[in-house]
Amino acid sequence: MGSGRFAEEGFKKAAYINSIEYIDKSNYPIKPFPQNLEATVTRPECYNLKVGSSRRWGTYIFYGGPGRCIFLYENTKILPTTPSFLFEPSSIPCGFSILGYYAQPNNHKLFGWVLTARDLSSNTLKPPVDYTLVGNTESLKIKQDRTGYFWQPVPPDGYQAVGLIVANSSQKPPLDKLRSVRNDLTEQCEADTWIWGTNGVNISNLRLTTRGTQATGVSVGTFTCQTQNSSLPPPALSLLKEHGIRLLYNAKW
Repeated sequence: MGSGRFAEEGFKKAAYINSIEYIDKSNYPIKPFPQNLEATVTRPECYNLKVGSSRRWGTYIFYGGPGRCIFLYENTKILPTTPSFLFEPSSIPCGFSILGYYAQPNNHKLFGWVLTARDLSSNTLKPPVDYTLVGNTESLKIKQDRTGYFWQPVPPDGYQAVGLIVANSSQKPPLDKLRSVRNDLTEQCEADTWIWGTNGVNISNLRLTTRGTQATGVSVGTFTCQTQNSSLPPPALSLLKEHGIRLLYNAKW
């Protein structure tokens, strides 16, 4: 919906409508006060709405969201006491698979979303063949109950990873934990909004490398973890193409 960004991201990111008026029974235009408006959002995990006013804009709303999300995360925090919240998706619909985990700062209420996928043609999704450890919090001088390990899926030939897994164990996660996506259904991405970082470890949201009116991709809702002191390159993650989303979700939507 809108630009695909949530309302709280504001100007130049979220969609908006300003100078709002309505016509009364006498056919006169009325400028409503924000306090007299009630925002009704039926799927807050997919989109939201923020009402405001200013001298220049009058009464306005910011609105939007990814729209094609399937569920909200439950409060399944991986690292409960770190400055960022890392969440494992839960309540996944039958037949769907996760593509990666979610991260957000801890100074916001939980508002996260992520895409899940269902393979309808037996070759759009495949489990990884291995995992690569791209970072951990073991040496960080922060308060934490347990060490967090960031695992990147190693996809089979012809497929791409679109998200990371976070675990509290140095043992590799099960290979059937998530799915990789076929190459032709993905687009190149890059680190976007910084979420949290310390001592050379940085967690960021992902965005498309190619953006604008000609862009054909959409965010999955996952994140990347980059470590400055590691000999490994940043995780080679991708995002989904629009036609890939329809293909993966046509049974749902």
